[in-house]
Amino acid sequence: MSKILTSFPIYSNPEVIKPAIESLNCDKFFVINNPKLAYLAQDYPHIINKKNNYCNGAWNQAMEYFLQGDWDYLALGSSDVIMGRDWQNKIPTNPKEVFVPSYVEKLEWLNKPYELKGGVAGACTIFPREAIKMVYPIPKQLKLWFGDEYIFTKLRNLGWKIMQAELTAYHYGSLSIMSNPRSMRIIKEDKKAWEKLKI
Repeated sequence: MSKILTSFPIYSNPEVIKPAIESLNCDKFFVINNPKLAYLAQDYPHIINKKNNYCNGAWNQAMEYFLQGDWDYLALGSSDVIMGRDWQNKIPTNPKEVFVPSYVEKLEWLNKPYELKGGVAGACTIFPREAIKMVYPIPKQLKLWFGDEYIFTKLRNLGWKIMQAELTAYHYGSLSIMSNPRSMRIIKEDKKAWEKLKI
């Protein structure tokens, strides 16, 4: 059986984070971007940032932790995603593919896997170890957005596919971003930085 590590940044909305953590039936590692919510991860390995390291910085910290261990897959995402039942047993093992869940309004079985083209939201993505080695680290100039686009573009350029898997998840939708009044300004800066990157 594959060894899976799951991780997401913790910043706001504790009422959503608790069920999100409970839906992760495998090893966990959390990056705390708001020390006041550190209690949510007290039973799991975690790191507490004194100031908000934003989504992409937290993903880099999670990827670094993952690469120091012996896990086969990293499920990397957002704190407002609740994974469907037995999701960890439904991860395909196809070479050169990463997977995103089928997002549903209710947590039910959905469609067969198919390749996703164009932009893909990175609310939750499951990466084989080989993929993480290829994409870590996300450039520091990308703080909140475009980290997923950076990862997917780099992998596609190397011949990988982004697949929608049969496993399901429910996504509340950008709750951490909406809770930060500086998010829109940071996203504009990220857009400019992304447009300058050559990958």
